[in-house]
Amino acid sequence: MPPVPYLDAPYTLFVDSDDTISPYLLSVTKSETENFQADAVYFKYIVTASNGSYIGGDAGDSNILEAEFSGERQHFFSEPLPWCKLLRTSLLKENDIRFPEIAAHEDVCHNIKAVASAKKVVQLPIPLYFYRTGRQAAS
Repeated sequence: MPPVPYLDAPYTLFVDSDDTISPYLLSVTKSETENFQADAVYFKYIVTASNGSYIGGDAGDSNILEAEFSGERQHFFSEPLPWCKLLRTSLLKENDIRFPEIAAHEDVCHNIKAVASAKKVVQLPIPLYFYRTGRQAAS
């Protein structure tokens, strides 16, 4: 499914239909994106049960690892999560980043290309996304 042609907002955020986000997610990540001129802003998440009870601590302490190759900064990540980030839509369009037409893990493939294409990434130390387990995803 190629979402790029119909994206017209300046930022893109992916949220599973049965997960929840902090009411501050958009204002905080948009502010950080603009302040640092970042292509992507990553944030932590908390795992909850289907009834909303807390299961696990926040992840993302070292999701983004940086390395320099041939004088160019590269971004890598230890967990290729499809959510937990706000992306500049221009990053997706300029690099023609689309969901590949495969049966599984297409969102992970999308995320790998987005992070690899980002010139500047900001990582926030706060959980803004609540991933619910023990449920059937709508997608």
